[in-house]
Amino acid sequence: MKKVRRIGGLNIDIFIQTRYNKIMRYEAIIDIEQKISIRDYQNPCAYIHFHRGIEMLYVKSGKLSVRIFEQIYTAEKDEILFIPSYFPHSIQTEQPSLTTVFILSYKFFKDLEKQGINLNYSLLDNKEINRKIYRYIELLDAEPDREADILTFGYVSVIFGLIVRNYTPHKEYSLRKNNFAEQIVSYIENHYREDITLDKLASKYNFNKFYFSKLFNKIFGCSLRYYINNVRINHILTDESDKTMTERILDAGFKDISTFYKYKKNLYKFQ
Repeated sequence: MKKVRRIGGLNIDIFIQTRYNKIMRYEAIIDIEQKISIRDYQNPCAYIHFHRGIEMLYVKSGKLSVRIFEQIYTAEKDEILFIPSYFPHSIQTEQPSLTTVFILSYKFFKDLEKQGINLNYSLLDNKEINRKIYRYIELLDAEPDREADILTFGYVSVIFGLIVRNYTPHKEYSLRKNNFAEQIVSYIENHYREDITLDKLASKYNFNKFYFSKLFNKIFGCSLRYYINNVRINHILTDESDKTMTERILDAGFKDISTFYKYKKNLYKFQ
């Protein structure tokens, strides 16, 4: 996708779109950073990929289609395409369009999931309600710091409140999560301090290690080791305890300081 910020006209550049889309699989950086992403795209287009975060595409002009599993949903101006957590999806521009892509990482909706609230939607087509939703997305976008403070959670709560109150979720979608990816992400999140090896993880999920490595790279777009170390680095950099940096590095699972700095130098640069 060709990223733009606050523009008026449209400019189609299929070549750049295609080069970018070929590397889109699992959007690991958004899940690792655990932040909010709000960006405007001209003519968004992406091959099949997924992420732990919830994605909403607000169509500002033109027409956009999203394939979720085998179902295709098409949205026009002031409609929202809602992509649930872990759902494989692809994006295609039907007409020259401008779309705001809004992605919320897991920490912003995990409490709702724990309460048993179904957040599995697809096409949100009530334009009046959607314009209200978009006003709160704009308020979030205007915030200089979108960290998890009270105001940020307040805006997010209103957005989900408007959706839950005015739309009916897909009950059957709750059974169609990408369970393999979800299990892997959850396991690494809970065990990143340990020595997680390819042999150990492949054995846990009853895979040949060579096949598991190939499968992981295909789904996540990076190696297992690379992903694990980025998770560790994120925990180190967001640790607000009184531990020294050395203690944080060793507690996060790095064997020594030099290994940490080796990976930190290429932080988030997924191949």
